[in-house]
Amino acid sequence: MFAAGLVTITALGLLVTHDWRISIALLSIQYIGAFLFVSASWPPGLAVSMLIAGWIAGAIMGMGILSVPELHISFSRSYDKAHPSLGRLFYLLGAVLIGLALVSNIPAALQLIPSITAAHAWGALALLGLGLLKLGFNASPFPSILGLLTVLSGFEILYSSLEISALLAGLLAGITLLLALAGAYLLVMPYAEEDE
Repeated sequence: MFAAGLVTITALGLLVTHDWRISIALLSIQYIGAFLFVSASWPPGLAVSMLIAGWIAGAIMGMGILSVPELHISFSRSYDKAHPSLGRLFYLLGAVLIGLALVSNIPAALQLIPSITAAHAWGALALLGLGLLKLGFNASPFPSILGLLTVLSGFEILYSSLEISALLAGLLAGITLLLALAGAYLLVMPYAEEDE
């Protein structure tokens, strides 16, 4: 239950925060919670690969932001300029609706995938739902990539209880790193074009 609470709190934090430093810190803590879930099904070496890939993804995103001084300075100002508290309230209401959907769908998930526990189902579905909410209501690259990484973490938790495979662990780690590289590229690309 600790891991379920940890991933839920970090996903909620990613949903409402606008500071990129806090977002990357929450993402790294979220990967610790996902590691706790995955380590219950996978051998420790495979579970650690997912954790390290998530931390490297956060580092890639942070280095992408820090590499462009203009992006680093203006990054926090681009979110919800008109009504920042209204946007956060909307996200919290959406998170409440996702929580209600989770409570009603946990028994169905347990019947569909009998090898998972209620805590695994809660953690995975919370990451999937809150990640999709983050992804669906943001057009800029950084929050979109954070939403995609959150959704991928939820998928990893669900799928780890079904399949134990080194190839799968490597594939998921590669997808995580490619998403982070794509996000960093999309962040830096407009400023690189201005320099030419």
